[in-house]
Amino acid sequence: VGLAEGIGTTKNLPESKEWVLRIKRGAQRGAPAHQLSFARLCERGLFVTPDAALAATLYQTAALRGDADAVRALASQYRDGRGVARNLRLAYCWLDYAARRGDGEAKRMAEAILKKWPIPERAQAKKLSLAFHPVDGLQK
Repeated sequence: VGLAEGIGTTKNLPESKEWVLRIKRGAQRGAPAHQLSFARLCERGLFVTPDAALAATLYQTAALRGDADAVRALASQYRDGRGVARNLRLAYCWLDYAARRGDGEAKRMAEAILKKWPIPERAQAKKLSLAFHPVDGLQK
């Protein structure tokens, strides 16, 4: 992205396209860092056709491997309904899961979602989140 936009380096579109192909191949091989990078490209439509559903799938794979950035990105997609059905409870569960593992940004995002609900629903969401297991959560 930096090469394409000239961020921190000289703008170089041909080299950018080569890096995108490398990232895509790495993602297809299952490399977590490449999956996260390719998901971002898919979500933003940079050098590839925008595909929020593919981005969600790639974020999900990386999130299951414990990548905090991927967890937050996936939760944002559930929160906003980009590439997946909008599901605030599932977004909250993913974020709370990451927050309980020390991710401060996920904690802030989870609290923002929680504040939107009436108090009885907050208690229900917290209870649901404590029982949340990411593999189970992906199937809902």
